Parts: sequence; structure tokens; C-alpha cells
Amino acid sequence: MARRTFKVQIILLLIGIILHMNTFISYASEPQDLKNKQNVFQNNIPTITQNMYKSTITNNVYATVDQRKFMKELTNLRTKKSKTFVNNDETMTVLTSTYSLHYQVGKEWKEIDTTIHEDPSPGATTEVADQNQFTVMFNRENNPSVTYQVYDESVSYEAINTKQSEGRVEKNKITYSNAWQETDLVYKVNPDDLKMELWLKNESAPKVFEFNVTTKNLELIQKEDGSIDFVNKQGEVHGSIPQLWIRDASSSKKRYNHTRLFIDKNEDQTILRIELNDEGLQYPIMIDPTTSNSSGYYFDIAPDLDLASIVQFSAFSYDGDSDSGYYGHPADIYLTRQEYGSFKPEYNAPPPGQDGRNVIFIGRTVVPGTGSYNDAVLNVTGTQIISQYGNSGTIYGGACYYSACNTYITYIAHKSTLIDHTIPSTMEAGKTYPVTVTYRNDGDEPWTEVSAYRLGAVGDSDPFANGRQTIAGGHSIAPGQQYTFSFTMMAPNTGTYISDWRMVKDGLTWFGPSLTRTIQVVPPVAPPAVQTKYKIHYEYDAAGRIQSSTRTKISN
Repeated sequence: MARRTFKVQIILLLIGIILHMNTFISYASEPQDLKNKQNVFQNNIPTITQNMYKSTITNNVYATVDQRKFMKELTNLRTKKSKTFVNNDETMTVLTSTYSLHYQVGKEWKEIDTTIHEDPSPGATTEVADQNQFTVMFNRENNPSVTYQVYDESVSYEAINTKQSEGRVEKNKITYSNAWQETDLVYKVNPDDLKMELWLKNESAPKVFEFNVTTKNLELIQKEDGSIDFVNKQGEVHGSIPQLWIRDASSSKKRYNHTRLFIDKNEDQTILRIELNDEGLQYPIMIDPTTSNSSGYYFDIAPDLDLASIVQFSAFSYDGDSDSGYYGHPADIYLTRQEYGSFKPEYNAPPPGQDGRNVIFIGRTVVPGTGSYNDAVLNVTGTQIISQYGNSGTIYGGACYYSACNTYITYIAHKSTLIDHTIPSTMEAGKTYPVTVTYRNDGDEPWTEVSAYRLGAVGDSDPFANGRQTIAGGHSIAPGQQYTFSFTMMAPNTGTYISDWRMVKDGLTWFGPSLTRTIQVVPPVAPPAVQTKYKIHYEYDAAGRIQSSTRTKISN
């Protein structure tokens, strides 16, 4: 199985903006006027129709978790965008997301926490969000600004011509009410971005917004379609601002034809300018100049999966966020037959398959019922996938085209077949018996003692032998090969006993069929009576009478 290491890249999903004049940051609840305004889009978490699923937000990361089946997470199998679970039916499930779930510290993948908190550094005058692959710093005193930093590359933003406003912190969000006339400014630290929203309350709100931008080791380059790339000194794109979009009170639909983004550069500064055309729109209006993922979302799976091992595939696609509401958004779902990692296509890239990548189309998610705030759902069995694409080959990842999504792939990771055994059905009490048990490895990885593959007594104990039988030193049982466990059983006191054995990967799961033997233990068989033979020699006198005899033992 391939193990992949994710290179942490800058994903500058932002135009962060901070107030030009004096701003004060305090911790308080969200302003009521903003709450009321956001109710236009119904602050609602999606309800999944299947009873086996439950929607949750953990550490500000949206994920749909199958509570019915999951027993525990295997944290050693985490990747940037995936979690792996052992289920109560001994299958395994890998959760993948188009958004990051973890950030890496050394060799450990930790849960992302996007909460904004006070910088604990001595003398610091900033608020920070730093439990992530990037750090966001908000200056809370004079001449405030926001800085988004990954290693030695950063972007800082400062809004121009703003009013004095009190910044309110709530979890992963800072809100500046009336930063401009009848316009609120909101920052949200998300798993992959620093999101910014401009909420225009009525027609008296400005139609032009400007920001002073300072970069370190990055350059802003505007493309023909109006989007902006952040390019480092090596010419690599480490983030972008795609075409801007807005939502108005009439619809939750994203509209791309009402805003324009400009870069004005001179010797002293770089200015980003957003212009709004509100013709035909209904207030309030929300402008979102936040960089988001491209229309084609590739995701990685770890470990790589044998196609024939898949039991169930489920996908849930959606749009929105925790404030404006999540709602179902249909997506085309693919699995990849080659290694692409978390490849991010260009904006408006062609669908997977048409972009030259080796994929198989699984289906399209559909919003169930009439509720627009249900996730779009796709459920496909492994049998259905195999019937269409065969049972050979490896799956390396997938893609959710034209939406954000979470996928759940349930699979059989460890498989075995019982081949033979020599455990007798009757034993004599106190007697020892050499026995053998043979299993075949039908899984997708070798069995070794180092990897904790063993023959285990069901329930971890057996009346006849030690509860674990190990693979002899150095042996590696490849998929398709057989292994014979040889060990000794000793019969206990008389009675009827059950001896049952099964393959186990210790610390993880039992798997494959059990060997169950009902053994009758009988009393020891009494040895046959011993007969001793003697040779007798007689001595006679002259008259023929026996004078003496001598007995000599000749055998038993």
C-alpha cells in the first residue's frame, strides 16, 4: 500500500481585510443585525435522510460521520484530508473530504482547530488562529491589519476608507459592524482559508471597496478572466483569488457577473479594488472575495484500495458554510485508477476523465426530497461498482466535480480462508496433542508477526492452548499464500469444550471465518493388566520327589 506525504502548500483562500482606522477587538456574541441578515440564507446544518448518518461540526470542520458503524479512529492512518475507522462489523471506513481535516506537526497529523484566541506571546497585541497548516494574525491595536502566513510566505491586508468599528470575536470569526457605511466586514478562519465577506445592508452601501496589500516572497498576478494568482519566486502558484461572486436576498445562487476585481500597482503600494454592479439585485447583498477550491475536486485515499474490497461507497455534496447555511449541491463523483494525490485543477477545468486522468464515473449526487438544505447524496454498493468496472485494479482517490463533498468508502481490509486443521474431536484428559491450523491470506497486505497478524483464540482464551499463536520468525505470508500454525494442545479435565480460533490483527480487528471445534475430553484409558512370566526349575531326589524349586522371571 502506498503511503503518501502531503506537502503543505499555501492555499490563500482570502482577501483578508482589516480596518484602516482604530479598531477594538472584544469577545462577544454575534451582532443581532448580522444574525437577522444571515437568516436570509437560513443558518442551518444539513439534515441527512439516512438514519445511519449524523451531521456534526467538530473543531469548526464540517464532516458527516456514520455514527452507527464507527467504533474507533485509527489515528496512525490519518492524512491531511482523510480519517480511517474500524467498524463494529469488522470492516473499515475511510472518510475523505475536499477540505482539510488535519495539519501536520512532525510526523503527527493533528485535528485542525480554527478558533481565534489571544496571542500568548509576551507583549503581543494580536489575535491568532494557529492550530492549522497556516497562521492568521489579527492586529488589535492602532493601524490594524490581518496577515496570513505559511512558513516564509505571507500576505497582509488593510482596508481603506473604513469607519471606526469594534471587532467581535466568536470562535473562528471576527465581525466588524458598519466598517463602511451600511456594510459589515466578516473574517472566518476555515480549515483551508481565511474567508472574507462583505455584507451590504441596503442601497446606501458603497459599491467600491479598496484594500492595501503587502506580500512577502509572493507576487500578485491577475489573469485574463479577472482571477488573481499568488506566485512565489520560483514561479509556483501558491494560491489564487478566482472570479468573485455574490449572493442577494432573492436566491442562494452564486452570481459571478456583478463584481469585478482589479489590481492597481505603483512604486509604493499595491491596491486591490472590488467594484459591485447592483443592478437587478435585492438587498442585503453578500460579496465573497474568498478564494475557494476549483470546480474539480480531487481527493486522495490512504491506504490505496483494492477495487474488489469495496463494500459501500457514499458521497455527500454541499455548498455554503456554517453561517449562511449548508445546502445540497449535486456533484459528479469519480474514483481514480492512478495516483494523482490532491490535484487541484484550474478554475473551469474540464470534468475528470476529459482532463486526461484515468477515472471511473460512480454517479451523481441527488438532493433527497424537497428540502433544499439536505445534502446531495449518492450511495453505491461495492457489488454495483464491480458489476460495471470489474473486480480488479486499485483505487487511489477520487473527485467530486463542481461541489464540495465528503465521501465514505467502507471496505474489507483483511480477509482469510480456512484451509485445513488437525484438531481432534476427542481427547484424553491430561494428554498433549500436536495440532495444525492452516489459513490463506486473501487480503491485500502480507501477514507477519511484526505487523501483528496472528491466529487467535476467540474471546482471547482457549481451554486447550495459549490464546495467541504467532507466525514463525521472519516469515511473510503474501496475499494468496497459505500459512500453517503448528502448536500443542493439552486436554483439561473430562467434559465437553469449545475450542474456536480465528485470524486477528492484534490491536485492530478480527477477520475471516472461525474454526470452531466441539471437543469431548474423556478419562484416560487404563493400561492393560501386566502378566509376568516365570521359568521354574525343580530339583528331585533319587525317588523322584521335589526337593527344591527356583523361579526365574523371563518377561512382563
